[in-house]
Amino acid sequence: EKSLGKGPLRYAFGRNERLIGDQIDSLAPFQRACFDRLKNEGESMDSLLCDDDSHSRNDGLYLLLTRCSEFKYEKASILMKNWQAGSAFYLIRCAELKEQLQRQVLFVPSPELKTRSGLNVFYMRPSRYFPKVTPTPVVINNLSYVLQVMLEKEECSTRGIAFVANMKGWTRHNFSLDYCRDFMHMLEGNVVPAKVELFLIVDPPVWFEIIYNIIINMLSEEFAKKVKLVSSQDLGDYLAEGYLEFLPDDVEGGKCVTKTAVDDFIRYRMAVEGDAGDSFVQSLFKKVVTRLDNAQLEFER
Repeated sequence: EKSLGKGPLRYAFGRNERLIGDQIDSLAPFQRACFDRLKNEGESMDSLLCDDDSHSRNDGLYLLLTRCSEFKYEKASILMKNWQAGSAFYLIRCAELKEQLQRQVLFVPSPELKTRSGLNVFYMRPSRYFPKVTPTPVVINNLSYVLQVMLEKEECSTRGIAFVANMKGWTRHNFSLDYCRDFMHMLEGNVVPAKVELFLIVDPPVWFEIIYNIIINMLSEEFAKKVKLVSSQDLGDYLAEGYLEFLPDDVEGGKCVTKTAVDDFIRYRMAVEGDAGDSFVQSLFKKVVTRLDNAQLEFER
């Protein structure tokens, strides 16, 4: 805490986060069967998921794939192959995205920002992205990374997450068909693991219906039902009580300082991923997780 501070550490795993092995052991029989079958397939091929010597990390990836595929093997197998085909998504690290994250286009504002049903939320300000200035892969990598980070946590990968897009200031200069198509495919979980259960489009311009129809036609019927057009004044119908404290300050009423949240997120992720030159923070992070696990075992005894 002295090295990072409370701000960055709010993005750390919670006390109730279980080890990957424990999560796997608690799967229902049909879920475990799907997991084992996918893992066997992955290990029988020259899989990107097998490059890491850490079996627990590999198991975590297989578990994520099966959860995001609703434990349907065929769906999970296709997703695994798609993910491997776009292996760059899996290899993305915060250090590579630091400049893009600092533009405050797409990020995790605060782990305390949740929906009424308890889903964690990530946030985007589309008006800060210009397809003719920044290549589409940059924002797609941004999205892939945020999804990956959020779904590391058991609750998010099990229950799903929510997405808030603040359309304030958005114009046709912030749109391109290729960017929109790639973004929606990623969001729906066709390219990388994703489990978005709610998509709020906030304060769209009055002429947005044309773009909205394009978006909806790119989505499956099931996912399209998760998309809602809402006013910022009506966010309380979807977000948990007290949400304004954690909502980015570029949304009407939001009190979370956007720059501070983004800086905290970057600092925490770079420390955990080993890109901050701070091996002490990495070792401390591992020790904290181990101590929490040991404390839980002692309590159970």
